[in-house]
Amino acid sequence: MPESEGSRISSQSDWRRSQPGLCQPQAADTRLIFFSDLDNTLIHSYKTARSGDICVETRDGKDLSFMSPSSYDLLREMARFVEFVPVTTRSVEQYRRLAMLGSGAPRFALACNGAILLEDGEIDEEWTDESRASYRESILRLPECKERIDGRPDFFYDARLADGFFIFAKLAASSSFKEILEGIVDRELFDLHFAYEKVYIMPRGLTKGSAVSRFLRTHTEYRRSVSAGDGELDLSMLQAADKALVPRGYPYHGANFERAEDDDFCEFVLTRVRDLVLHTTSL
Repeated sequence: MPESEGSRISSQSDWRRSQPGLCQPQAADTRLIFFSDLDNTLIHSYKTARSGDICVETRDGKDLSFMSPSSYDLLREMARFVEFVPVTTRSVEQYRRLAMLGSGAPRFALACNGAILLEDGEIDEEWTDESRASYRESILRLPECKERIDGRPDFFYDARLADGFFIFAKLAASSSFKEILEGIVDRELFDLHFAYEKVYIMPRGLTKGSAVSRFLRTHTEYRRSVSAGDGELDLSMLQAADKALVPRGYPYHGANFERAEDDDFCEFVLTRVRDLVLHTTSL
């Protein structure tokens, strides 16, 4: 896609807060914390990018992810007043490619479905060690599981270990793969999730919701929480927050869910969070 002038944002070089005034929330009476999925919630693929969209992720010179100019500006504005915590299945490397806040970065981020906590761009080793201990039995079985996945190229390809915590693979066949997986994966140790022609083989209990609850237990200064997500992997996170923002066609339901009224989910999420903070709207 042709790139309009000024539409590209460079990735952070050392992932530190080079603009503290942007990346740390200013004092707000609401003490609201915002947990959000990234892909297809706040950012979208180059496949659906429109002319004038801002590129927020590149790899090997290729533009991968985008935001609309209005959503990009809304996120930067919102991040000044609320603790924004990305919660993503992306690996640390994949997450660090993003430049959603220009040359700055959120203070906290939960990567690998919450198994890894980043603070000021650096891995919190204590958090990661606790995650390894919690899912030790499943983690030990991952290499064997991946070897068996690699042995079925008729059904799966490009299988990867995400920072040693789970496997994701692309689906090469549209039928029978679930039956094949049942013969490969120990369901007492792992959960299976399917999204966008990929399968995620996740240690049982390693969920975004458990990570959010764990984070809030150790960061008690926040009075209210809001979350946003569009997929099955986000459901536990949505249920863990005081308010959850979901697309209008989201197939799951919850008493705390607020649905978008149109298809511009990203702008709905960011506008709603901004209003919750600036206008102290009740959750």
